[in-house]
Amino acid sequence: MLGNMPEDPRRLGALVADSLVIREDRGAAEANPFYYERVRPFVDAVTELVGSSPSLALREAAARLRQVPASLDAYRTLCTTVATEVADATDHIGQLCAAAWRAMSRSRIGYRIGDGYRAHREITVAHLAGSDHGGQRRDRVAVPGGRSGGILVVIPFRDNSPDGTRSRNLFACLRALRDQSID
Repeated sequence: MLGNMPEDPRRLGALVADSLVIREDRGAAEANPFYYERVRPFVDAVTELVGSSPSLALREAAARLRQVPASLDAYRTLCTTVATEVADATDHIGQLCAAAWRAMSRSRIGYRIGDGYRAHREITVAHLAGSDHGGQRRDRVAVPGGRSGGILVVIPFRDNSPDGTRSRNLFACLRALRDQSID
């Protein structure tokens, strides 16, 4: 069940932009290939509708975002362009927004860019492995019955990527786990 499609033009613009980012950003496909392939026909439908839009402004804004899916400026421009087009209430923009709603309602991959977002520098494996965010190290934890026990977690892992992408992801996940406040 998809629920009710939002009516807020800005939210509709974000749905279209999110669909295009998921379609074009290789990180989306790498993050979870299974869910990416499940949602791909839906984001492809959004991409086709954007490409056949009678609005030159919409096609240009979409092309810019598709070329650089990580561009916050291109993302926001497309959101604004779609929101402006929604006010015209053409059949095509209605079909586009409905397709984006279907895509994002089925997607387990999502993008959320908040108002406070600032572009960041590339984080490397060396940065993650060598930096400390002040997280407390917990080598020993309390276990039921009042005893203390050590925990050993073994993660079979290999990174054959030339740029260490998989290692960077592993370090980021491990650091996030270490940064938890629960013992």
